[in-house]
Amino acid sequence: MAVGGFTQDVEDESYAVTIPLPATGELSFTATDDVELAEVKVLVNGESVDATEGVYAITFNTATSYVIEIVAKDSAGQETKFSFKVEVTEDKKPFTRNSAAYTDDGTQVAADVPRYETGKFGQAIFIEEGTTNLLTENQSSVEIDTSGLSGAGTATRTRDTATAWHGGYSYQAIGGSSPFSIYTAPQKTSVTAGTAYTRSVYVKSSAPQSSELGFMMWWNRWNHWTASNIRANLTTDWQRFVVTEIAPSGASSAYLEMFSNGNHTIWWDGAQLEAKPYATSWTLGGTTREAETLSISPVSSILTTQQGTIDVWVDVPDFWKSGIPNSRRIWSIGNATGPGMYWLGYDPTINKIVFSIYDDSGIEQTITVDKPSAGWHLFTARWSNNEMSLWIDGVKMGSKTSPSLPTNFADTILTIGCRPDTPYDNVNTLIDDFRVSNRARPDAEIQALYQNNQPAPKDADTTLKLNFDGNLDPQP
Repeated sequence: MAVGGFTQDVEDESYAVTIPLPATGELSFTATDDVELAEVKVLVNGESVDATEGVYAITFNTATSYVIEIVAKDSAGQETKFSFKVEVTEDKKPFTRNSAAYTDDGTQVAADVPRYETGKFGQAIFIEEGTTNLLTENQSSVEIDTSGLSGAGTATRTRDTATAWHGGYSYQAIGGSSPFSIYTAPQKTSVTAGTAYTRSVYVKSSAPQSSELGFMMWWNRWNHWTASNIRANLTTDWQRFVVTEIAPSGASSAYLEMFSNGNHTIWWDGAQLEAKPYATSWTLGGTTREAETLSISPVSSILTTQQGTIDVWVDVPDFWKSGIPNSRRIWSIGNATGPGMYWLGYDPTINKIVFSIYDDSGIEQTITVDKPSAGWHLFTARWSNNEMSLWIDGVKMGSKTSPSLPTNFADTILTIGCRPDTPYDNVNTLIDDFRVSNRARPDAEIQALYQNNQPAPKDADTTLKLNFDGNLDPQP
């Protein structure tokens, strides 16, 4: 039998195989001792499987047990039966993203390849929800041509081959003595009233200047354009500017426009419009960047429900605010509320950091504390039969004594920066130096870890240490 790189001469009663699912196995066999077979049947979990040129195709859709039976009759009618069991475990990739993505400097990263950026120590991993750039390809980028962009006022507008945030080209406008602009107006983008939209674009200037970035929206209700503007302090370096607005009643289309005071050159690249109340990383216009997941399996190999400690550095983002959709999971075990779920993250409904454990009856035991300021912070969650506690930057922020700990975890995997079953709850930020310990570390160790301002050491009680320095390899 051969399946997913697993090949086995079937002689015994049980086999185990770890394969990516779904998969198709091939079963074939040969009669011995010059026996002439008159009839052969192959059944998988009681269902008959047909052969093609002596090969039986067996489909493995889920991680479960498959009982395979072979029933053969020789020419004399003598029947022989043989059965065996195959235990299938799904071989899951620790990181997934079913699309390309772009790093903070505009570099494209292939599907299922993590994005690493500058972290607290070395590099960190970026875990983000999916999005669709509602602009066209030629509005979001000028790698093909400049047909998606134009502007108002007197300026020389070209595709610059020497300066770019993304790829090899940017849109350049060289001004004169009067103000001018760059906009996506040659083709307006449809919007829906009542929906929050976020526009963003990377811009730089030949000299520092204070300009306006406008989100222009057409209202059918009064048949005119209105603008939501921000003051953009342009510099000679690439900066990303963001405008967010809820499309009002009667709104039907929109475009983005950047104004310059004149006597300057401005460059424009990496524009995006997304139906979200905050900005996510850029993706090419007309395409969707899929959500990212990072998981560790099986969780039983690194943790127990009865005691443990998880330390992790998180670059807390500005957009973690009341009213945003969905919680933001720093890590979790379990999909939704229920027995055996453990999770640490940000809850926008109460604007708090939450550490929760659900007991065998599904009763939640929760610690809620104030969200720290934007920037890098060390989060430590610790639990034992004596106490569960949440620490931020080496300070115990909250605790509960004698928690009722569950017998089993709610899931077989631990997810980092995301929820495992849906494309929601992503942190949309950087995570660094993730350490799992199989014991409740003492206060002094947690305090020292932050005060030392160094990566967490790996010791005899460390069951997993991820540095995210350009790879997902556990620290040896």
